[in-house]
Amino acid sequence: HNSLRFGSALQRAIESGLQINLLQVQFPSLEVGLPKGLESIDELLSHKDFVSKFFSGIQMLQEPVEKVLAEARPKPSCILSDKHVFWTAKTAEKFGIPWIIFDGMSCFTQVCTELLLASKVHESVCGSESFIVPGLPDPIEFTRPQLPRFVDAGSESTSVVSLLKQIREIELGAYG
Repeated sequence: HNSLRFGSALQRAIESGLQINLLQVQFPSLEVGLPKGLESIDELLSHKDFVSKFFSGIQMLQEPVEKVLAEARPKPSCILSDKHVFWTAKTAEKFGIPWIIFDGMSCFTQVCTELLLASKVHESVCGSESFIVPGLPDPIEFTRPQLPRFVDAGSESTSVVSLLKQIREIELGAYG
């Protein structure tokens, strides 16, 4: 399903002379309890109800992806993956190729995230009380409910918090 979303862009790149081979694996939607064809987090009907199932499906992709990579000729020059598909770090290491992550967050959000995780200033405020992100040239205010879950995970389940921490630790080892 996802390959269809990018098919025309890939086809244009191939026609321009780039050596791109699209290797596909089936996302196990039904096996993890998701509707058939649901393969992208932006398609989740209810984020809260389906996110853990979606990430279970992502984990199940490691074995079929490694099988496809083992048979791929020529050998891939790198693995480019979303940071949430963090098992690709081990797969890249296994095949001796660089692992490059994509993170769709904006640079501003990235900077604020780093500053908040380092300072933990948000942990000293309650509810909708505002606070200023330290270290920025201009005052930027947030409240805890405005923060991404991986910054203020206090309201999340232990499994989600654990997963977010694991992703955070692994992404620091990316080639790019």
